[in-house]
Amino acid sequence: MKALIILISGAPGTGKSTIAGKVMERYPDLELLSYDALKEVFWERYGFDNKEEKEEINRKSLLFFYEELGRMMQDRKNIISEYPFYQRHRETLKNLIEQNDYQCISVMLYGDRHLIYEREKRRNRNYSRHPAHVLNRYHKEDFTEETKVEPIVYSEEEFWKMIEHKDYSLNLGRQIDIDVTDYDKIDLTGLLECIREMKEETNEQAD
Repeated sequence: MKALIILISGAPGTGKSTIAGKVMERYPDLELLSYDALKEVFWERYGFDNKEEKEEINRKSLLFFYEELGRMMQDRKNIISEYPFYQRHRETLKNLIEQNDYQCISVMLYGDRHLIYEREKRRNRNYSRHPAHVLNRYHKEDFTEETKVEPIVYSEEEFWKMIEHKDYSLNLGRQIDIDVTDYDKIDLTGLLECIREMKEETNEQAD
């Protein structure tokens, strides 16, 4: 029986976690696998003193993410995962999907570049977010709940220059692009209908 994976991608600030949450409200049987959450666990465990050490921890956490994704697929879980996935990740994800005979919906979020930058800037100034996201040195023992972290703030030009080489359109399975320029007007109808259709196909195969 084929199970389903939904991959939500897009530039930082496009609201991937928000969209994943809305989808899970409609389909609570989906299990979330978050690469960001795994990175936070690794940061807490190992800490880092510079950008290079942080990148090495991120690399290890990505390998663990793929391993965990493979285990969930072997258990035939219906999965949703959100991250700024781009072409660097595509081949490994494609291989896992094919090897485990999964149905896939790949979602790309896009919108007005200036508004996306402003959202990302506000998010980096949100103290409820794990501080290591915006630091190049982090050790758990140096921080308390009251510790305030001065975020790294990039100019709009710097922000887009850092990610201009990335293509977030994975085109794995059914591709759905969603405009997130105005959060009040985001239309998830097509995505939710696609999920419904795929789940019905899965149920028919099981009967």
